[in-house]
Amino acid sequence: METRTTAEAKPASTSTSAAVMTVEEFAAYSHDELVAHPYQYTPQFYVDQYRSLLQGGDLFFNGWALIGGGIWLMHRKLYVVGIAVFIVEHALIPLSSFLLFLLSRFVFAFVASPLYFAAAQRAVDRSRRDGVTDQERLQQLSRQGGTNQWLADLAVTASFIWWSAILAQQ
Repeated sequence: METRTTAEAKPASTSTSAAVMTVEEFAAYSHDELVAHPYQYTPQFYVDQYRSLLQGGDLFFNGWALIGGGIWLMHRKLYVVGIAVFIVEHALIPLSSFLLFLLSRFVFAFVASPLYFAAAQRAVDRSRRDGVTDQERLQQLSRQGGTNQWLADLAVTASFIWWSAILAQQ
């Protein structure tokens, strides 16, 4: 379930808000309040992926983003983009074709992790501008990051209701 693409990385530094976030900052942001579920990557997966990116390594194809789409984004607390993707996804199949839906999910699986890293970087930049201690910043990032399981569950339920209604009309 892995495909790799090469990505350029900048060296980590915490001296200014324009600096790339450190692995420690990303680890604080990407934590999961719950025990890892069998249907998601562990927080350590994303930390390892980010560390690899910083060292000039590869980004991975995100299989769970392929399966979850907008639900995966909402689960990772990327609400605005997640809701937009969720709505577009649910309009694609009835208005277009299942093949277009699969193609869009495949492309999304390659951009999902970079979207997540960008959101984490924005949170780190905001926390650095706040002028708090390193420990307070890591706690703040921990509160902002992580996952939101209840919204993902709600989206799965809404998706089930949506597709049940679509199938009932046919």
